[in-house]
Formats: sequence, C-alpha cells, structure tokens
Amino acid sequence: MIRAGSGGAAPAEIGRVTIDAGARPSAFDIAQEIVATSADGGVTIGQALKLLLAVMVGKVSGAGTSTITFRDVNDTKDRVVADVDTNGNRTNVTKDVS
Repeated sequence: MIRAGSGGAAPAEIGRVTIDAGARPSAFDIAQEIVATSADGGVTIGQALKLLLAVMVGKVSGAGTSTITFRDVNDTKDRVVADVDTNGNRTNVTKDVS
C-alpha cells in the first residue's frame, strides 16, 4: 500500500492506495501499485501483460498441431504452452509469468 505524507487533512482512500492531503506518491509508486494489483485468479496486472504480449506479438510455434507455444517478446522463454484438441480447443494451458 502506498502511503504518502502526513498532512493535517484526513487521508483519501483510492482502491488500495491511501493518499494524505499533505503529500502525493510519485507516478512510479502509483504505476508499481497498479502493476502489482490482482487482476484475475491471483494473476497480477503485470503478469497478465506478460501473457497478453506473448500471445499477441510473440513468436508462435506448433499452430496446427496439438501443442501451441507462445514465446515472450524477447524470445527467451515459453510464456504460454497450450495443448489443443482436434477442434483447436485448449485442453491444458501452462503459463510462465516469472
């Protein structure tokens, strides 16, 4: 949680961020808090962005086969590996958000 300042006015609550009237957190602190916020099922927004980038713009291999692999944007690791059935439906998905 970000807590800034100790001004005389009551602090304002904005989500998990507490802002005292006497000071403000930096833009970096606010961005860090947003990226660390849980988005869905314990996945943070930062982790979700890694997965989305891999699927949207990373290299893909195995399309048309039973296992599709999406690489991270730096092409250093498999971010998403999905097993699919004959109709292309995902039956198992392994994610690496580290």
